[in-house]
Amino acid sequence: MKLVEARRLENLNGLITSTSPTDLLVKDFNRFSAHYTNIKENQDEAIAQYMAEVNLTIEDLTFPIYSADENSEETDEMDNGDLPEEIDEDYLMATEQAITRIINFYQHERIQSWFVTGHHDELTGQKLNSIERVAVLMPSNWQFAPITLMMSIIPAIIAGVDELIVNLPPLSNSESYDQKTYALIIWLCRRLGITQIFRMPEITAVFAFAIGTESVPKVDKLVGSGSDATLAAAALISSSTGVKVLPDKNDTIFLCDESANEEFVVADLFAAAEDPKLQNVTVLTTSTVKATEISAEIENYLKKLDDASPIKELIENRGAIVLTSTMEEAIDIIEDYPPKYLSLFVKHPMEYLAQIHHAGVLYMGDYSPAGMENYFASSSNLIPTGKCCRYSSPLDVYDFLKKTSIVYYTKRQVEHVSNMINMLADKDNLPFHRESFKVRLK
Repeated sequence: MKLVEARRLENLNGLITSTSPTDLLVKDFNRFSAHYTNIKENQDEAIAQYMAEVNLTIEDLTFPIYSADENSEETDEMDNGDLPEEIDEDYLMATEQAITRIINFYQHERIQSWFVTGHHDELTGQKLNSIERVAVLMPSNWQFAPITLMMSIIPAIIAGVDELIVNLPPLSNSESYDQKTYALIIWLCRRLGITQIFRMPEITAVFAFAIGTESVPKVDKLVGSGSDATLAAAALISSSTGVKVLPDKNDTIFLCDESANEEFVVADLFAAAEDPKLQNVTVLTTSTVKATEISAEIENYLKKLDDASPIKELIENRGAIVLTSTMEEAIDIIEDYPPKYLSLFVKHPMEYLAQIHHAGVLYMGDYSPAGMENYFASSSNLIPTGKCCRYSSPLDVYDFLKKTSIVYYTKRQVEHVSNMINMLADKDNLPFHRESFKVRLK
C-alpha cells in the first residue's frame, strides 16, 4: 500500500478518482445510439440479438418466479421449500431481520401531501403520487445482490409503487447463475411482491425498459447501479424516462487521527476490499506514527492471503496512506474527492460532522463497521460515489414519488391579487393573462 504525502502530490486524480460515464458517452455516442435505435426499430428481434451475445436466447428473457403448477395470485404465506439446503433457517431469519430493519429505516422518510388555506379561503399545496412502474437494474457482478435487492425494492414499496420489475443480467464472470444466490433472489422477489425478473444485458435492459417492446414493458423510471456504460446509456434516455442509476464502484476513505485503533481501521479496510468493484481505498492521517502502525497491520493481514488473492491485488495497487499536515487539509481532500464510504476513526467524530458535506455514507467512531450499514443500519447500499456525492443522495423513498402542485383560488382572492397580477402581465407583455383575470371580475 503506497505511503505518500499530500503536499507532494501534484495531482490526486489518479490516486483517488476514476473514469467518467459522461466521457464514455461522448466518446462512444454512435455505438450507444445504434444500440438504442436497433431496439426501438426491431423490438424483440434486437433484444434476441443482444442476448445471443451472452449465450442466451429470447426464451431466456425472464426467470420463472412461480412454478407452472403454482397459483400466480399473491399470498401472505411464503413457501420456503424452494430454497436450497445451504440456506438454513438461521440465515433466513437474519434475512427477515434485515428486511425489518430496512423497512423501519425507510418509514421515517414517509411524507404526506400538504395543503395550506389563505385569508380568502384559497387553497394551495402539493399532492404526492407514487411512480407507477419502476425497473430495478442490478449490476452484472451481483455478489451483493440479495441485500442490494432489498434496499432497492423496499423504499419503492413504502412509496406505493404499483409495479416493480427486476433485471438480473448475466454474470460478467460466468455463463451460469450461482444456484444458491439465484434461489435466494427468487425467494426475496416473491417475499417482496415482485412478479417479473428479466435477465437482459445491462445496456440492453436500459434501452428496452425505456422504449418498451412486445415482451419488455416500458417503465416510468429506472433505478439501480451499473458500470460506466450502463450510466452512459441511462443518461442517453434520461430526458424521456426517470433515472436514478448510480455507479457500481466503491471509493472508500478512512480519516484517522493519532487515537485511531489500527486494528479496527485495517479490518474495515480489508472488508472494503471484498467488494470487487473497489476503485480506491485511502487512509488520510496527520500522524506519521499512526501511518506506520496501520501500514504494519496491513502487512500482517497480507501475509495471511494467497499471492493470487484479488483482495491482495486491490490493497497493493489501489490503496494509499496519505499523510496530511493538518486535519483541515485532510477534510479538504475529502470534499474535493468525495467517497462512497467515509469512516471517521478520530477521538471526537461528532466535531467533524458539520465540516463534511459530500460523502455517500459516513461511519462515525470505532463501533460503526461497514457491515452494519450494508445490512442493517443505513438507507441503502445504492449510494453515489466520487463527484456524484456533490449532487446526489442514496436511493430512498423520495426517488419513487412525484409531486403535483395544487391551486384552488376563490373569487375573493382573485379580486385581492388581480391588480398585482395585471401589473406583472403588462410588464411581461402577456395580455391574455390579464384577460383571464378580467373576465372573472366582470
